[in-house]
Amino acid sequence: MLYRFLFLAAFACGLITPCFSSGKESVPEPSVDVSLYQWSTNTSFRQTPPVESREFQLEMKVAGNSPWKVIYCEDKEHELSLKDSTGSSCSGMECRYYASHKPERDRRDGIVYVTADSWLPSPDAVWTEVKGDIPCVVSCATADSESVKIKLEKGFSIPVVLKNAGMEQEGGKGGNDVEAVLEVENYQAGKEENSGSWLVLQLTSSEKIGFLDFELKAADGTVLSVRTSGRGFGTAEDKYEWNRYLSVEGIEGNELSVTVRHAVNLKRIMASVDIRSGLFGQMEKMEMKKEGNGHE
Repeated sequence: MLYRFLFLAAFACGLITPCFSSGKESVPEPSVDVSLYQWSTNTSFRQTPPVESREFQLEMKVAGNSPWKVIYCEDKEHELSLKDSTGSSCSGMECRYYASHKPERDRRDGIVYVTADSWLPSPDAVWTEVKGDIPCVVSCATADSESVKIKLEKGFSIPVVLKNAGMEQEGGKGGNDVEAVLEVENYQAGKEENSGSWLVLQLTSSEKIGFLDFELKAADGTVLSVRTSGRGFGTAEDKYEWNRYLSVEGIEGNELSVTVRHAVNLKRIMASVDIRSGLFGQMEKMEMKKEGNGHE
């Protein structure tokens, strides 16, 4: 199972936070800005059996225009090309998207990594250029699911319906509802009074959604203090899985109420990429054993 880290965005609470910037002013059409973050060369051992080689990697910042947020990129369906100033081009590349854990601080929703395995710019090259399109899924609204009760037992699971969590339907009908399963992957009660308990929650669905966070409440409705120490995203048997590793204070008894916060009315758009990165002469005398780095 392959896990990829996701961000934990700071979205407003409520049943649905709508797509309006202020007053009655409607939001603009969604668009995504893609800009250079940095480039690097790395040692690769991708072949089987492993053979040491060099690879070139571009990292690009991805951000939706406010109030739109990039939920994820369909990186395997990219239409990108990579070449250098001499005309040398990469015949094949890998594209991967990783969401930012703190998008407001980082001033981006995520990073797209474009990796050219066993390809380097020519020694005479002065720049590299990546062009094309990347499909991105965006949203400008969030919602909370109905609260469900869970037993703090490893393996306990319960179905939960995420309203409008799917792709927006034609005619502005909103996103389709998505059926998901919430499961207690692990639980360890605090060993001492007032010590935090360890809880691992997993959300699973057959459709990729914009999962954001869990909210936990005690039996009396009190919102519990939660610290997230890890998170993951993976796929298994045609299902999508989101994990949160939580330290929770104030748990009494063996039940909690959980609310799932998620993006709604997802839209798929194409993000245009047209980036030329200067090499600053560092590639001209580079030997296979040396690394070069360039930044904005």
